[in-house]
Amino acid sequence: MFKRSVNVPQGAYLLAAMAGLAGLPLMYLLANLAEVASFYYGEPVALYAAVALLGLGYAILGAAFGFLWPVASWRWGVWLCAGPTCAVPFVTSDARVFLAWALLTLLPACAGAYALARVNRRRARAQLNGATFSL
Repeated sequence: MFKRSVNVPQGAYLLAAMAGLAGLPLMYLLANLAEVASFYYGEPVALYAAVALLGLGYAILGAAFGFLWPVASWRWGVWLCAGPTCAVPFVTSDARVFLAWALLTLLPACAGAYALARVNRRRARAQLNGATFSL
């Protein structure tokens, strides 16, 4: 799972790990925003929006890495989310929070990286065959 590819620069793995850690402050910011919004509106709608934005952010990060270096494909999601997921138990001891964090970050990041890696490979195959690329 953490196998490094020879076609990917070694600094890209460090970049992915650092980009994944950037989501931790965003998680706290979105949680505070959701708490304030639910106080004013009385509904957890803002919490759902915050969770969706967090997952979307990791999906976009995974997609970017998957498109730039498609050889690693879905593994970019693991590189993006390994650090933050390991940091969550130090923030809270609730296992549900750990599982929720892992699901809300790891799945979108891996899916985004896999999807854009496939698109990039299709584009490369089409260019190799001299055909035009279309989704």
